[in-house]
Amino acid sequence: MLNLIDKKVVAETVELLSEVEVPKKFYTRIDLGIPVLNEIFGGKEMPGILPGSVHLFTAAPGAGKSTMSLQLAELMHANAGRNVLYNCGEESKPMVKLRANRLGLKGGFCI
Repeated sequence: MLNLIDKKVVAETVELLSEVEVPKKFYTRIDLGIPVLNEIFGGKEMPGILPGSVHLFTAAPGAGKSTMSLQLAELMHANAGRNVLYNCGEESKPMVKLRANRLGLKGGFCI
């Protein structure tokens, strides 16, 4: 059997989980201003969203994924003062704008 693993690389990158140090930045979370949402994203011990993280919502059509995503973008921008890029694959900018208007969102984030 051919062994394609470079043992030197493995020795430099593999370590016991018990010896891994967690950088301080992983304990910093973005507070959304809504406790239940903070808990959904970070659990009870570290509520909030991890800066730089990416979240993908899946559900049946019409379940409210786009509406919830827009509202989260607004919360992150307005409540936490964060820069937000709202990326939508199936809706045009005018369609997103119409939804934001309907929800009463200010839309101070990029699309």
